[in-house]
Amino acid sequence: MPALTADRWCLDGVLTVGAMAEWHGRLAERTATANELELDLAGVTAADVFGLQLLVSARRSATEGGRVLRISNLSPAIQAAAASAGFPLNF
Repeated sequence: MPALTADRWCLDGVLTVGAMAEWHGRLAERTATANELELDLAGVTAADVFGLQLLVSARRSATEGGRVLRISNLSPAIQAAAASAGFPLNF
């Protein structure tokens, strides 16, 4: 995967249990190569509690490593998953 050249990454597609292995690896790589990263979630078409947990975990790992991870533009799928799981939308 090419080096991260910008501090914004637009995620698209599904962020569900079935895609966790792929997303986990990609997020780990991106957060390891940037001191500050924004995840734009406008293109996420499906999400579940596992996808939300992955985002929370990625943010926690970034913070523990002295990096910044911002989450922006929550898609309707992310908003619905957060509402059904009781996640605050400011995660």
